[in-house]
Amino acid sequence: MTRFPLKIFALVAGLVCLAAFVWLWREDRATVENFSAPPQAMPVAHTATSVAPAPITSTETPRDPAARSLLVALQDSLARADVRAREALLTFKDDAALQRFVARAAKSGLTILGRLDGLRTVRVRYDRLDALQGELAQNAGDYASVGANFLVGIPEPPAKQDRAAVDQVPFGNDTLRFLGATGDRSQWGNGTTIAILDTGVAADA
Repeated sequence: MTRFPLKIFALVAGLVCLAAFVWLWREDRATVENFSAPPQAMPVAHTATSVAPAPITSTETPRDPAARSLLVALQDSLARADVRAREALLTFKDDAALQRFVARAAKSGLTILGRLDGLRTVRVRYDRLDALQGELAQNAGDYASVGANFLVGIPEPPAKQDRAAVDQVPFGNDTLRFLGATGDRSQWGNGTTIAILDTGVAADA
């Protein structure tokens, strides 16, 4: 190969690498700023008790990594269809952080619906989502986790499987042969005492 085609090949390879670098940079930036983008509409899975989740409002990207992480977690959980509308579960790092939130909740536009002090968790209702987002962004150091209040449903019984009524076949007298214990076994276990402790599986056993 002559020097001229080698130069063309090197130029093309460099352009391909540059394009890949630009694409990766754009993807990484889009991931970081994803929390401010509204989620796509999702179908409502429950008809009796579920409602469509509230849309995520656009907020300025916080510089604090902890605040950014909380807002991303909030968006991911609220984007699901099986959540209670305008409710969230907030978990705090310690008892002092929980008490500070209780003192400022009303001023932050949040209503406490329930609390579990042992788990440092409260269930809140918000009329405006940006009020909850502002609380998380301004007090990120107090939080251990944040998420939506998910609906609980009773699972349906599994469908009947099309298989034989008996799925266990007894070995009978072929257990040792199945295990590969063939040949003369007349001296096996001599001098060994075996105790079997069994309470039985029935009341009269």
